[in-house]
Amino acid sequence: MCNRAPYSPDLNPDEGVNADLKQAVPRKAPARSKQQLKRAAISHMRSLAKRPQRIRSIFQHPQFRYAA
Repeated sequence: MCNRAPYSPDLNPDEGVNADLKQAVPRKAPARSKQQLKRAAISHMRSLAKRPQRIRSIFQHPQFRYAA
């Protein structure tokens, strides 16, 4: 029997970062290949890394506040 707690994505701050990525990438020119999609995702994550206030705002969101 497995004693692991069930996964709760709505309590995981990483999901907030994923949601930010999912919103940002489609706003740009549509990716026509896996490689273009990968480049767009990497580009967004690099730009996010240069904006610590944005990351802080995700982690300080009331839904994820416990982890900040």
